[in-house]
Amino acid sequence: METIRGAMCRLALGLLVLGAAGLFAGPAAGQVGPFKATKTFAPPTILSGNPATLTIRLQNTDKTLAASAISFTDTFPAGMVLVPGSPTFQCGGNLVFSANAFTFTNGTVPAASFCDVLVTVTANSPTSITLTNVTSTISYFYAVGGGSIPGVTGALNVTGGLPPAITSPPPPGGQIGVPYDFAVTVFGTAPIATTVTGLPPGLSFSPATLHITGTPTTVGVFAGTISASNGFLPNATQNFTINIQPPPLSIVTPPSSIAPPVLIGTPIDVTLQAVGGSPPYVWTVVGGALPPGVTLGRDGHLAGTPTAAGTYTFVVQVNDALGRSAIQTYILDIVKIAGTLTVAVTPKPVVSGQTMTVAAAIASAGAVVATGTIDVYIAGTGMRCPLPFKFGDPASPVAPLRTAALDATGHALVAAPNLKIDDYGVCVRYSGDAIFNQAFAVPIDAYVIKGVLLPPPKVALSVPDNVASSAAIPVRVDVTSLESAAVPGGSVRIFANGAPVATAALAGGVAYAMLSAPAAPGSMSLAAEYSGDGVFAPASSEPALILVNAPGGLPIPSLSDAALALLALLLAGVAAQRLRRRP
Repeated sequence: METIRGAMCRLALGLLVLGAAGLFAGPAAGQVGPFKATKTFAPPTILSGNPATLTIRLQNTDKTLAASAISFTDTFPAGMVLVPGSPTFQCGGNLVFSANAFTFTNGTVPAASFCDVLVTVTANSPTSITLTNVTSTISYFYAVGGGSIPGVTGALNVTGGLPPAITSPPPPGGQIGVPYDFAVTVFGTAPIATTVTGLPPGLSFSPATLHITGTPTTVGVFAGTISASNGFLPNATQNFTINIQPPPLSIVTPPSSIAPPVLIGTPIDVTLQAVGGSPPYVWTVVGGALPPGVTLGRDGHLAGTPTAAGTYTFVVQVNDALGRSAIQTYILDIVKIAGTLTVAVTPKPVVSGQTMTVAAAIASAGAVVATGTIDVYIAGTGMRCPLPFKFGDPASPVAPLRTAALDATGHALVAAPNLKIDDYGVCVRYSGDAIFNQAFAVPIDAYVIKGVLLPPPKVALSVPDNVASSAAIPVRVDVTSLESAAVPGGSVRIFANGAPVATAALAGGVAYAMLSAPAAPGSMSLAAEYSGDGVFAPASSEPALILVNAPGGLPIPSLSDAALALLALLLAGVAAQRLRRRP
């Protein structure tokens, strides 16, 4: 019984609380109560693409209680979009946005006050339309209970049109002095105002024809902007850069200017030329090879003295200050110097038993002296010279080859002893070297005859008895007749330790030469051989012994045979005296 009574009491108390709560509750959903909302667009009419401010005003008419936890969602009609970064609001809470909607939560409006939620929107439409925007049900809460009101509605009038668009690509680059013409194209609702800024000097833009025209006058990279507007947003812009370059870079020195053959050892001095581009220029060799001794400077100066013959192909590149380049191929033909060969055959005629001497020389070219060998063919009856000489029957065998190397002055001597009596053709060829070409002498007629010669002359060799090692040795050779007043002519050869070391011509029966002593101390034997001439037969001198001393040492005395014998007797007497004194 008590339990029933307690339950009834609790039920009555609950009904009393519910009745009191009903007295203070806000209006039911959809009812007009102390909370109100309105929606407006400012301006109410826009051009397509232009902005308008959507304002939702939340108003609390309750004079004592604040409205809180205000929440709603506003979804834009098709064609209306949010302008990024634009929303602002004064009602606290949170706003979450997407491109075509936003959600407002946890807003608060103080008692007897209002606040605005402001959003910037725009709409694009080719035709004029009215867009109606309806907010979802707006919920709110008072301290004594919650409620909601129907979503508010607003209308935005859109005057139709298309915003401008620049449909042409950015303007291209150009060159100084070359006419320029570029058409700008735009799209959208007319009229479209188009402007261009930042053009290079010499170019201008015509708003009437939408053409950029003129002739560039200044090298450089120019940044500019093309803008288009027609009242319908967004306006169109296009940034560009126009690169104005100088005329094309090219090399104007033709290959033919350095094409003629150049003699080896002949200086080359050519400055290559370029036009166009942007100076200064830098020249380099990028292919092939220059002749040894020739260089190309960075300034295009091709200079030097070639030291090796050949055909040299090389590729030259010039670069300007902007990094552009041009190339050209050149050919330098470096040829050898034509050797000038002179030949003398002595004696003339050659008397049987004499030695025929062929003296040959290659003329030097300035300071350059020829090297190489002299080849001599002495063709008698039944013999011939080789091609390209035209001497003797082509069916005959080639005469023996006699060879001598050119000395430091470009001279050589070839001796041909023991030739039989006959008529000969002497053919002389220079072998050539790295600088001089081969050279040939016209065959020279020579004769070996039978004759009566005077007896061989006396050949006397005059040299010092001793010298220091590596010292110079003066040599004098006197060739004199023993039976005639005739003076022998021709030449003499000097031998050191049996090897020929020098040849000297006789003048008045005397010849001179200068030799070098060996580097090691000791001795050396010298002798002279007279080659003979048309009157005198060949002859030789007695050997002469020269003692070679170490540098700064005392000379070793030379003793006669009698002195050597006397020295031996003295040494023997000293030895005998020592033997007698022994115990």
